[in-house]
Amino acid sequence: MKQLEAILRREGWGSESGTAVVEFAVVLPLLLLIVFGIVDFGRALNYTNNATHIASEGARWAVVDSNPGAPSQSLQRYLAGQADSSEMMDNATVCVSFPNGGAPQAGDPVEVTVAVSFNWTPYISNTVFGGSPTSTFTGKAVMRLERPPSSYGTGCYHV
Repeated sequence: MKQLEAILRREGWGSESGTAVVEFAVVLPLLLLIVFGIVDFGRALNYTNNATHIASEGARWAVVDSNPGAPSQSLQRYLAGQADSSEMMDNATVCVSFPNGGAPQAGDPVEVTVAVSFNWTPYISNTVFGGSPTSTFTGKAVMRLERPPSSYGTGCYHV
């Protein structure tokens, strides 16, 4: 038995060189999974915050009866263009509505909703499970009209 151990050591089988490379290869997939998860979570949080911010901005424009994109674009289209990234701009739906119905008057609520479709892990092609999972993040703002609207209309805009 001692002769076999001596032969194996002489041939390099008993040494521990290369052990770090094997351990790194075992740990690397888990490490990458954690890193990509953190990046995706950060992107999702940014989408949620941005949708809420755009909805608040749109409600404020609607309250004061102003459309900064006029006359070439609707208020909804202008708001969709305010997204942080082109990916978000391409997946956003912006809606303006009056919850009370009828002809809106000063003091009535106006509601702006921004819904964004979010693709989880778009950098990992998942053909086995039919693509990346998606979630929809929604930002909503409701404010009271200062005057009846004349420079924008209700409805939704989707790119």
